[in-house]
Amino acid sequence: MRVLQNSFKLIEKDADLPRSLRDYIAEEHKCICSELDEADDSDNVDYLIGGALYLCETDDDLEQIKGVYGHDIRVFLDEFDIAEYILEGEFVHFWLATNNSGGPTYFVPKAIAEKYESIAEMVKRHLIEEKLG
Repeated sequence: MRVLQNSFKLIEKDADLPRSLRDYIAEEHKCICSELDEADDSDNVDYLIGGALYLCETDDDLEQIKGVYGHDIRVFLDEFDIAEYILEGEFVHFWLATNNSGGPTYFVPKAIAEKYESIAEMVKRHLIEEKLG
């Protein structure tokens, strides 16, 4: 599991990250700053979202992504505050609020996520819950 930099500016310059993911993170940074009435130069990831950003790089990395119940998401369903496809399905985005500032954010590439029915089911359930309000 790759832990991304604790600086939005450094993440945006990270040539090892897919361009689409860098752009997505940059846009989210702007939205977060706007919602929190923070200056756009507020750069600390932990401060703004209450946890680190992680990029899943192997199937085994999925074992480290824990939801509310701490299940292995390769096999069992778990609960997250966000479980969604982003960037036209290129990644699955998981987020779980674990403290009053937020919590960790995980990005799972499609090539890994599509191997596990449990991941697709969690995203589907989250969409249904969102629609039902």
